[in-house]
Amino acid sequence: MMHVKAMTHTASSAADGGFGAGAGNRKTVCCKLLALLFAVMVFCLPVNMPAEAAVKNKITVKSVNTGKVTIAAGAKYSLNASAVTGKLTYKSSRPGVVSVSSKGVLKGKKSGTAVITISGGQKVSKKISVSVVKKSKFKAVKSLKLKGASGKMSVGQTQKLKASFTPSNASNKNLIFSSSNKKAVTVSAGGKVTAKMAGSAKITVASSQNPKARATLSVHVEKPSESSGSHILVACFSATGHTAPIAKYAAEILGADYYEIEAKDPYTEADLAYYTGGRCDQEQDDPDVRPAISGSVDNMDQYDTVLIGHPIWHGQAPRIISTFLESYDFSGKTLTTFCTSASSGLGSSASNLYGLVPENVTWLESRRFPIGAEKEAV
Repeated sequence: MMHVKAMTHTASSAADGGFGAGAGNRKTVCCKLLALLFAVMVFCLPVNMPAEAAVKNKITVKSVNTGKVTIAAGAKYSLNASAVTGKLTYKSSRPGVVSVSSKGVLKGKKSGTAVITISGGQKVSKKISVSVVKKSKFKAVKSLKLKGASGKMSVGQTQKLKASFTPSNASNKNLIFSSSNKKAVTVSAGGKVTAKMAGSAKITVASSQNPKARATLSVHVEKPSESSGSHILVACFSATGHTAPIAKYAAEILGADYYEIEAKDPYTEADLAYYTGGRCDQEQDDPDVRPAISGSVDNMDQYDTVLIGHPIWHGQAPRIISTFLESYDFSGKTLTTFCTSASSGLGSSASNLYGLVPENVTWLESRRFPIGAEKEAV
């Protein structure tokens, strides 16, 4: 959290000390003062605000979800790669076997294998194995069918889609998944379908080699009801107010109860200042610290599913979340956590919290939301 007053005072003091009334002409003074203010901002920001590092880069290759691809000699194939930030470059380990353009389009030259390296900013890279076969030996995908898919899901439920190919020995079995309504249902590059909120969506899976070979699944997501015996709690700790909006969105979408975790000794702005040796720094340095909580959840036994929201402090959940997890018996319940941060990922925060709950707890995959995320993203 940035202490604006402290930063302004520092800049003013430096200005008073170096640019007095008789320090040259006015234009020179202004230029020097602006340069000094900029320098002070650069050096003070990391000290006084719990800012995260730059957004972490990640490369996604939409047309390759198996890690490898097979193409025919003379054929072209687009990787459809993208990055969170920055431009991508491509390099083939054997250009004589398969070449790759600056836009990520492969072209098979002759039979053989090669590795395509995709490089992006922050020294992030991804390797794709490519096999080139003779055109006469390439088995094109003609049609697809989904196996074991269910069209009815409940909020929070997941399922993994699998496809069967015709012919079964198709050379390139990479698939592209999409959802017509990402608010209600999402689908990962690997075919994992997640029911997000009540509603309907059409999931489409298509061959990346032959887009005309495709299959669809209509999914209807039902909202949990009390009559079905499902009762959900969304608990949230939000010292700076960034996590609470996400938690309230989740409670509204799920029809859940909302509970705010509050510290018995409230955190002050000074407590939350990073790298000052203050309360936040001290607590996060000691995994055994358990800050006291003010109040408690009424009848935790009535809930079979509990979602816990929290910020990320020094790469981990605040220690008060450990206090919350150790304050109740979650045996037999379904738990998951979600966090908010400027840019940091979950890291080991979720796995460390998982170690605090009974073995018979069903722990769902945790999620991270950027600060200020809209309801549509939850």
